[in-house]
Amino acid sequence: KKHILDGFGLALSGSVARTGDYLFKHIKQNSAKGRATVIGSKMKVTSRFAALANGVGIHSDDYDDTQLAVQKDRVYGLLTHPTAPCLPSAFAEGELKKINGKDFLNAYLIGVDVEYKILESPRGFFQAHGGGYNLNSIKGQLGRPWTFSKPGISIKPHPCGSLTHPGMTKMLELILKHNIKPQDVIKVDVGTNHNMQNALIHHRPTNEFQAKFSMEYSMAILLVQRRAYIPEYQDKRINKPDVQKMLRKINFYKNKVAEAAGYDKMTTIIDIHLKNGKKISGRGDFGKGSPMIPMTYDEVADKFLGCCEFAKWSSKKSKALIETVRHLEKVKDIRKLSSLLSK
Repeated sequence: KKHILDGFGLALSGSVARTGDYLFKHIKQNSAKGRATVIGSKMKVTSRFAALANGVGIHSDDYDDTQLAVQKDRVYGLLTHPTAPCLPSAFAEGELKKINGKDFLNAYLIGVDVEYKILESPRGFFQAHGGGYNLNSIKGQLGRPWTFSKPGISIKPHPCGSLTHPGMTKMLELILKHNIKPQDVIKVDVGTNHNMQNALIHHRPTNEFQAKFSMEYSMAILLVQRRAYIPEYQDKRINKPDVQKMLRKINFYKNKVAEAAGYDKMTTIIDIHLKNGKKISGRGDFGKGSPMIPMTYDEVADKFLGCCEFAKWSSKKSKALIETVRHLEKVKDIRKLSSLLSK
C-alpha cells in the first residue's frame, strides 16, 4: 500500500513535469478515446496509452521506488524500479475490468515479483539488461519469497539517484543533531567505494538531471536548506549562488573503509570540517526508506502530499487518496481511485 500510494503521488507530480507535456501531446495525437485514466489530467484513453503516460510520470523525477540487484556479480546500476511499470498496468486494466481493491493489490504484487525475478530465455530480459541468464535462478521462485518481504524494496525520500541516499540520510541526521549552519562549514569529505563514483559523475551540476546524479549537490542542498524534495532539484534552485558555493566545498573521493564494506551496501563516510576547528563525522550504510530503515505509511503519505502540492492537486482529493489506499482491500471498485486521480 505504501508503494502504491507513492506511485500515485509520483504520477501526479510527473503529470506537470516536462515529460508530461510531451506525452499528453503524443497521446492526444495517437490514442483513441477509452476508459483508462491519464493521472493528473481529464483524459480517458486506451489502457495501453494510459499505462505509458502514468509509467513515465512515475519515473520522471527519478523519485520512484527501487530494488538493487542482490547477486554479487550484479551490483549498482543493475536495478529495477518496480512500481513504474507494474502499477500503471494494473491500474489501467483494472479500471476496464472494474476490479476490486483486493484483486488490484494482488495484480500489483504479482507483477512486481515477476518483474524483479524475470530472466527467461537467451533473448529475454537477463540477456538484454544483464549480459546473460540462468533459468535456475528464477524457476519456481515466484512468491518464494515475495520480493516485498525479501530483499524488500526501497522508497525514495529524495528525488535523486539512490546511491546518494545513505549519505543524505546520515548528512541530514548530522545537520539536525549538531545544528550545522552553512556559513560554519569549511569543507566536507564524502567517501564511497569506486562503483558509486562511476555512477555519480556530475560534480558541478547546472541542471536537474545532472544534480540527480551528483553527490556534491545532494550533500550541498541539505547543508544549505535542510531538505531535498522536488523543488530543490529544479534548475532555478540548482543554479542559485548559495548552493553552487557550497557544492564546491564538497570533496567526493574513494574511501578505503567504504570500499572494504562491500558492494552490497552503499556505505558513505562523511567528515564535516567547521570554522571552529571541530570535525563532525558519520557513516551511512543504508538510506531512509530502505528495508533497513523503512518509512511508515504516514511518512510516505507526507511525501505523497508533497508531490500533490507540487502538482497543485486538490487537498481534498489528496487526503481522500491517502485513506482510500490505506484501506484498499476494502474498495469494491477501483474506479473510486480514478475520480480522485482525474481532473
